[in-house]
Amino acid sequence: YSYLWSRSPHDTTTSIYVKESGTYSVFAIDSTGECYGKSQEIWITNAPLPDTTVTVQNNILTATENAQGTTYQWIDCETNMPTGETSQTFTPVQNGDYAVILTSVESCVDTSACYTITTVGIENNLSLNDQITVYPNPTNGKLYVETDLDIKELTIFDLQGKKLLTSNTKEIDILGLPTSVYILEITLLDNEQWRTKVIKE
Repeated sequence: YSYLWSRSPHDTTTSIYVKESGTYSVFAIDSTGECYGKSQEIWITNAPLPDTTVTVQNNILTATENAQGTTYQWIDCETNMPTGETSQTFTPVQNGDYAVILTSVESCVDTSACYTITTVGIENNLSLNDQITVYPNPTNGKLYVETDLDIKELTIFDLQGKKLLTSNTKEIDILGLPTSVYILEITLLDNEQWRTKVIKE
């Protein structure tokens, strides 16, 4: 067979790379030139992918993209399963990593980065409150954890849920962070977690 493309008559191969929007179809012609068939018409559009920027404020995730016709599907990054939320904004009911799949009106699809939410239900197990002390708070350098419990990891998050620092000891140095309020997450050996807000002066 030879091939004749409707918008690119000089291409005779089975596939072509198109560089502009438009309707494309192809004729397939056998070696005798007597038999031929025409494909269906395919519309190619040069549309941009949706903006995948997401903002996080007070545990509310908001997709920046708001073009008319855009659809949203929020997913749990750990399971890659939909959360059931399809609005531009999403308020998780539990801590975790979340992303949004955006589909534009032209059916172009892209997925945002994953965003970590750690401050849902910041209230801790009351029994741990009496067993863990963090000092000094505020601090301009190191934070120390005083406890008889076995600690697996210390993690510092910003208020948008971004992981900034980790430590496998009972101290963590936040000297290099800007002056702000952060979340210190303490993970015990049994994977139970305890959180508190800390201030970097």
